Amino acid sequence: MRTSKFRDADLKANRKMGRGFRFAPMRLFSGGLVSGVAASVISFASPAFAVGAPTDRAIGLQEAGSDIAEAQIFLHDTILFPIITAVTILVLALLLYVMLRFRRSAHPEPRNFSHNTLVEVIWTTVPVVILVFISLFSFPILFREGITPKTVGETVKVRGNQWSWTYIYPDASGDLANGFEFTSNLVPDEEIDAAKGQKRQLSVDYPLVVPAGENIRVLVTAADVIHSFGVPALGIKSDAVPGKTGETWFNARQPGTYFGVCYELCGIRHGYMPIEVRALARADYDRWRAAASGDVEAGLTILAAASAPVQAAPVQLAARK
Repeated sequence: MRTSKFRDADLKANRKMGRGFRFAPMRLFSGGLVSGVAASVISFASPAFAVGAPTDRAIGLQEAGSDIAEAQIFLHDTILFPIITAVTILVLALLLYVMLRFRRSAHPEPRNFSHNTLVEVIWTTVPVVILVFISLFSFPILFREGITPKTVGETVKVRGNQWSWTYIYPDASGDLANGFEFTSNLVPDEEIDAAKGQKRQLSVDYPLVVPAGENIRVLVTAADVIHSFGVPALGIKSDAVPGKTGETWFNARQPGTYFGVCYELCGIRHGYMPIEVRALARADYDRWRAAASGDVEAGLTILAAASAPVQAAPVQLAARK
């Protein structure tokens, strides 16, 4: 099931899609300028960077760690945000106009009419045109998100528990039933080691480990109540429903650490079941998998050796002109 030949047609299609969204001029708005500068900083940073951790003075959406996430950011910054801004300004202007133009002191006797055909046609057709325009950009992203590529580098089953995540890996033949698994728990505040790059409320004792630059199929389910598995920087979010197995996928562009959380209220400790995804180079991933398949704890030693201390990617604010 696993393959090192990940530069296949599926990955090329993903990167082709992402390439069109890479330099969006409207990212100057809604924090896009900062995100763009952050992207350039991350590109030249250490391979073991962190995405999804709080960053001082950062604004806008999290920096994309996959082509799907970059497409989502493009949709928000370049398509949705300008439309939302324009509609908000238009509605505000109309409200102010009506309040001033038709105030009681200016019109003691209100005009007597019930409708205006032209206005009604405009406020019906314009929203339809806007929605159709948005769909031209959103539907391709939705289709790309929902269709798992034919070639995958690894398949992982994720099971949500109250309040932790269990990750199940298949054996060499691809059989999940005979594979290995481990449960990922939040690192308590008193055990956080900043020297290791651990983040409060985000770091876990055993992260989800995947090969970087390859398509990863994720099967999502739950053992008790409904959870939601989501990693914004990778552009994924899938509900975990007991008795049902959902499917999503992602492709982490480069080695590093990506953080997420449970996005479904699932009980008293809902806020204490974070997700930490560690993407490794294929050679490091193979060494980790070989060790973890025999002894899960031994995999931690390999993981520590393969991962440099993780530091949140620095964000530089551009100077105002």
